[in-house]
Amino acid sequence: MLPRKQIRLKPEVLEGAPLRYAPQNELGVVFLFAYLAKRKGFRIDEIRPSFPDCIAYRKTGKGEKKVRIEFEYKSRNFFQQGHDPKCCDCIVCWEHNWPGIPKKIEVIELRKEFGLGFNVWI
Repeated sequence: MLPRKQIRLKPEVLEGAPLRYAPQNELGVVFLFAYLAKRKGFRIDEIRPSFPDCIAYRKTGKGEKKVRIEFEYKSRNFFQQGHDPKCCDCIVCWEHNWPGIPKKIEVIELRKEFGLGFNVWI
C-alpha cells in the first residue's frame, strides 16, 4: 500500500507585512511580534530559548512595566506544554484557540493585527 499524499495548503498572504505568508510555526510569530513590538508599546529586553521566551517592558502612564511573554503558534500550546501561568503575563500567538485561558494572561493574537478575522470555537 502506498503512503497517502499529504496536501499542503498554501498559507494566507499577509498584505503590508514583512513576512509574505502567515506564520506556520512559533518562529514566524516571534518575527512578526518583533516587527510590531514598538508600535504596541513594547521595548524588548531579551528573547531566549527558555520559558518565558521574552522579557519586555511596556509603556504605562507611570513609566514602564515588566512583561513576561511566551510565544506560541497557537495559544493552547502553552497549556499543552505545561507552562506555569504564574510565570507569564502575556502569550503572543498567531491563533488564539484556548477558550479557558487564565484571566490574568493577556493574549495578543497576531492574525487580528494583520486583518485576518476571528476564529470561532465549537
